[in-house]
Amino acid sequence: MPVDASTALDLRLNHKLTYKQIGQMHNVSPQAIHQKLKPLIPEKTLAEQFRANLSDIISNVQLKALEAYLSLTDEEQKDMIKRRGLVDMGIAYDKGRLEAGLSTANLSMVHQVVADMKEAKRSKSGS
Repeated sequence: MPVDASTALDLRLNHKLTYKQIGQMHNVSPQAIHQKLKPLIPEKTLAEQFRANLSDIISNVQLKALEAYLSLTDEEQKDMIKRRGLVDMGIAYDKGRLEAGLSTANLSMVHQVVADMKEAKRSKSGS
């Protein structure tokens, strides 16, 4: 019986079962479970390195996107803006702000809603 990777992954990550326990449930060896899940579970040190360098990784993605954009002709840039609106650059920009602990929200809109609510409350209590 083939091992369902999503079920085995759920049991491993969310229910903290060992490869042996999962293997027993599927009537396969712990090694079979390990081999099935190995490509799906990143090495801990690799994940830690990724998190530790995330800000630099995001900055690099932003730089590569900008370099790619700037390497286009004026006509290609105009076409790209029409088709994609530099979506990739915007996403990278937002991720960079999040990584830096900065807001990605348009707060002026929030302030306007709060002001409108206060005005409505004043109007209601004054009538």
